[in-house]
Amino acid sequence: DNMCREGENVFARERAAVSAIRCWSYLQLAMIFERVPYYTEPLLSFSDIEKIASDQENRKSIDEMCDLFIPELKRYLGVGYPHYGNFTYGQNYSINSKKFFFPIPLLLADMHLWRGSIRGSVEDFSQAAQYYRDYLMEEQYVISPLYTKTLPLTSVQTLPLMHRSSALAD
Repeated sequence: DNMCREGENVFARERAAVSAIRCWSYLQLAMIFERVPYYTEPLLSFSDIEKIASDQENRKSIDEMCDLFIPELKRYLGVGYPHYGNFTYGQNYSINSKKFFFPIPLLLADMHLWRGSIRGSVEDFSQAAQYYRDYLMEEQYVISPLYTKTLPLTSVQTLPLMHRSSALAD
């Protein structure tokens, strides 16, 4: 579970990525089906799957999923993403493997937004806004009006507010 080498958890980034994928998947299912079977043990046989599928008591709503996953993902804030180098395809395109994983702060923001909309919780809305803001600032993302280009925040912060959208559209 906590395989360490020289005091560092060797698979912490991978565990964070797996938790994020699991969280995102459950959220998608809950958005579509409202209540979904929730399980924590591996399903090793067809009878295990049938048992889970027929168990109406062990289904969770999106609100309950948020209660389960928010504390789990908070443990991984700041852990970072697995990094396996750059993947190159074609002659001129390369992508950093860190971009393959769900950003945990964005998942936390989404879950707080969902939970806030269900419960009417100002605290959840505030926390969602904070996670979104922190992620955008940390990654130095600015989304252009065309939603196609990112610029370092330092190049945008010096522009007067009324000129920012036209400067980003270039």
